[in-house]
Amino acid sequence: FWSVRRGTLKSSFKAFSFNLVSDIFILTAFILFYNVTSCTQLDPFFAYIYSHSLSDNSQLYYGLICLVVGSAFKSVQIFGHLWLPDSMEAPVPASGLIHSATLVSAGIYLLCRFHFLITIFHLVNILATIGAFTAAYGGIVAASQTDVKKLLAYSTMSHSGFLWFLAAIGQGYPIIIYL
Repeated sequence: FWSVRRGTLKSSFKAFSFNLVSDIFILTAFILFYNVTSCTQLDPFFAYIYSHSLSDNSQLYYGLICLVVGSAFKSVQIFGHLWLPDSMEAPVPASGLIHSATLVSAGIYLLCRFHFLITIFHLVNILATIGAFTAAYGGIVAASQTDVKKLLAYSTMSHSGFLWFLAAIGQGYPIIIYL
């Protein structure tokens, strides 16, 4: 049934495309991080960052921007949310997988893990504003939905905005335990 519906095929391609773009941004971020620190594991990376003054390092800054953009697309923040409501066109097991920890929570987890870089480069207020705006937008749009699956998608977007806000202001440790 779902393999012959044109809307389902378009929606699945949109979800695949948005997640591929986010993966490219995250891969670029890790390549830039490697160029600065020559570390492939997180513990030596964190040790390197803490032992060096890197607030003026442009490669690290651009890597962080790529990580934030990739995380925003993964965790359906505003302007990166366009794929989620359409992806709910899929059958229930597939759409349930999208809302689980595999896709939407991955971006928030990355934001929590790399929060120290966000504070070094003073991006806390910008990211907190994006999270708050996403939470408000998702809640308002969810309240006006008549399709239950789209209501669930916008509700997920709203809750993801709340988690993004908490991760941005540095309250991410309980989120990591939850995820």
